[in-house]
Amino acid sequence: MDEKVMEMFAKILEGQKDIQNELKQEIREVSYKVDKLEMRMENKVSDKIKMLFDVCQVQNETVANI
Repeated sequence: MDEKVMEMFAKILEGQKDIQNELKQEIREVSYKVDKLEMRMENKVSDKIKMLFDVCQVQNETVANI
């Protein structure tokens, strides 16, 4: 009986290690995707802010000329 319990315990531990490895891999993938998304958002936002600043500058120059 002790032998069966030990075998079952070993299987449970093995299963937990497999699940842990899968979770680690999924966390790495999610982290990579978040980093990629963050960089993409930063680039888009900074480009849009630059465009808004340029438009504001042009409007200020136009008003100053008038």
